[in-house]
Amino acid sequence: MTLANKITILRGTLIPVVIYLLFLDKREMALAVFLLICISDSIDGMIARRRNEITTLGKILDPAVDKLLYVSVLTVLVFVTTDIPLVLLIFYLIPHITLIIGAVVLYRNRRPAIAARFSGKAAAWVTIIGISFIFLQWPYGLVLLIIGTGLSYIATLHYLQVFLRMEKDSQ
Repeated sequence: MTLANKITILRGTLIPVVIYLLFLDKREMALAVFLLICISDSIDGMIARRRNEITTLGKILDPAVDKLLYVSVLTVLVFVTTDIPLVLLIFYLIPHITLIIGAVVLYRNRRPAIAARFSGKAAAWVTIIGISFIFLQWPYGLVLLIIGTGLSYIATLHYLQVFLRMEKDSQ
């Protein structure tokens, strides 16, 4: 197993820690672990590229851990801390479920995974900043989360364009 994949697995194992800390209302500690997971996401990708160790497992596991982190945290922010409305979680889930379905279709049809796009990374980072603000109960956290969700829709359209181009080229 590659170092990058080990880091990704470690990131996944830290998600319950963030959730537990939020349940205890230890927001600053939860934020520290949350940001560690987010920053190490960039690190594992960089390591995989530099060491030429990009794997199929990593292509599947890395975005899965990201999605699990955001959905888990947002769910707690809806139902436990009540910092965000349920409707925002629902709107957040729509493009991400669409991307998961697309990834499954690609995998089942033995097509290569679509590489991360700038729009997807921008959506993720705005979401991360918004969630961080919400953890700290700073102003504009909800606004940033709404913007991040909107960017997720744009990113989903970009991924759909790439997918349709791949389908057209394969025929």
